[in-house]
Amino acid sequence: MYFEPIKGTGAERRDELGNFASYRKRPHRGSDWGFKGGSEGKPVYAVADGVVAKVLVTSELGNCIITKNSHDKVYTIFCHLKELPKFSNMDRVVGGETIIGHIGNTGSNSTGAHLHAAASLQPKPQLAPQEELLDLFKLIDASKPKTTPKPAAKKPAAKKAAK
Repeated sequence: MYFEPIKGTGAERRDELGNFASYRKRPHRGSDWGFKGGSEGKPVYAVADGVVAKVLVTSELGNCIITKNSHDKVYTIFCHLKELPKFSNMDRVVGGETIIGHIGNTGSNSTGAHLHAAASLQPKPQLAPQEELLDLFKLIDASKPKTTPKPAAKKPAAKKAAK
């Protein structure tokens, strides 16, 4: 089961995996989220039940946290966080309602305060080849409950007028 990493009024999906915008030298290596009206400091939630695998800082992605999902062994990295998450120990259990950080604007690849996330079966999603990255938008959408449309109510047959 996957959940959206940001919640609340104004939360929105922004840039998708593989998008090749004119300002990029290569396809986008993850999925982006943000808030209408400003994202800085808004909470970031784990996208699935699992554990904290690593907390790190990179020059391109800034402050990051990697989680390992318990149900499918997918690793997810959350980047550009406002500050480095402070976990006293790795392997801390997290869930879809666990705040794991806050949206920031860290790292040289950040174009403003937003959340960048990438997923892979590799323990270091930030280093996985493009073709091995998983589309978080699709994983989340596939987890949403399926709703079936209600059948249309039958209209009673029109009464024929008496002659």
